Amino acid sequence: MTGGCKGFGITREDGMLKSAEALQSVFLVASPFDVFLRFKDKKDTHPNLDTATWNPGWAEDVVFAWQRNFTKKIYGHEANQNPEENRVFHPLASTSITDMLEEFSQFNYTIIIMGYVLM
Repeated sequence: MTGGCKGFGITREDGMLKSAEALQSVFLVASPFDVFLRFKDKKDTHPNLDTATWNPGWAEDVVFAWQRNFTKKIYGHEANQNPEENRVFHPLASTSITDMLEEFSQFNYTIIIMGYVLM
């Protein structure tokens, strides 16, 4: 990582990376249709996959489930559980954004009425 980002939240000592305050990694996940195409004719390598019923919708479910599981695993990683450390890993996937929007757009009439009364 020594040849990485120049000057963003890092301390160098003799040209070597000594510490970093912000790191970012990107994992490119295949689209659901790409996953569908990759496995639609793979009877030998995936014996439990019924290729007769395999479709892009199921591939989308697989990709979204993988993203949600990845996010859960990162938040549950031991590096996030140590209170003495200043770092927290924040995974972000399209499913995370979808889940946040769904959570914030749910109507809780008690909160709405309380907000109206307070105004």
